Amino acid sequence: MHDLEDLNPAVLAARVEGVLLAALDVLKVDGVGLMLLDEQDELCLVGGSDEASCRFGRAQQRLKVGPCHSCRRSGRAVTVDDLAADETYSRLLPPSRRRGRAGGAVAFRGVVSAPVRAGGVVVGTLDVMTTAPRRWEHPQVEAVEAYANVLAVLLRLGAAAQNQPSPRPTDGE
Repeated sequence: MHDLEDLNPAVLAARVEGVLLAALDVLKVDGVGLMLLDEQDELCLVGGSDEASCRFGRAQQRLKVGPCHSCRRSGRAVTVDDLAADETYSRLLPPSRRRGRAGGAVAFRGVVSAPVRAGGVVVGTLDVMTTAPRRWEHPQVEAVEAYANVLAVLLRLGAAAQNQPSPRPTDGE
């Protein structure tokens, strides 16, 4: 493992992006997004595995509705088997995909939103999505929660690195 001073913001961002991309294969999903709280205590998209995942995150951010908001409020993972069939969340879908209508736009149907915690406090959410409806089983939800914990560790390392004083040369260097 690298020293904390090696984790500058650009390196941290690249590592987070790598972790998000790896989640596609590890969790067997079609999209992944990371939302974190900003200075106004609002969830904001900070990364996604692809443009469709980013669009989904931005829609949740703009509408202030979605599994990420429910997850943040409850502090627990939120599962949605089918966004199109869910009264609360169906407006996150493009209009052509609501209520099962076919359309050309890529839209996610199954979602799990898991809390990302720092010091026991929810500071964001990890959202994983599938393009088809999906019944989320307990082991799958636990895997998403574990992945959210990995991201939390990366974020804590990044925060610690930013708070570290610059290394000073010792005698003989």
